[in-house]
Amino acid sequence: MHKDRYIFSQIVDLIPRYELDKCIQKYSGNKRIKSLGCRDQFLSLCFGQLASHKQFTAFLGLDPRTHQSGTSINGKGYITKRGNTLLRTLVYNCTSVAIQRPNIFQRCYQHKVSEGKPKMVALVATMHKMTRVIHAVWSKNTPFIDQTNKEH
Repeated sequence: MHKDRYIFSQIVDLIPRYELDKCIQKYSGNKRIKSLGCRDQFLSLCFGQLASHKQFTAFLGLDPRTHQSGTSINGKGYITKRGNTLLRTLVYNCTSVAIQRPNIFQRCYQHKVSEGKPKMVALVATMHKMTRVIHAVWSKNTPFIDQTNKEH
């Protein structure tokens, strides 16, 4: 039996209920509603929007953005930062701690650095990996087990 809270319930906690209820009340969102209220519809839309790891990455604002125009302009790519700042900071802090211990995230980070990538680029790439792992754990509803650390 699962004792800890699921990731989606933790994400929902970041949305201030008071602010959402104030907005619903201001625009009479629940005026003629009998069963599924505006907040419930909002939560189901949020849950449906995070169906793939790419959507979850975009939700965090870690999706890549390029600056290009034909062949004349080919600027440096960067992350969009359009998503939830608090969650992105949380993933950044988790990744910063994770790369200090022997696990798949440390190996990913060290591999990117050994390829000659700047440390911040390697860290963001490792953040991408962590978001893919988070989404897989969340969508499959299974605990994360680092298979590569086990000795045979």
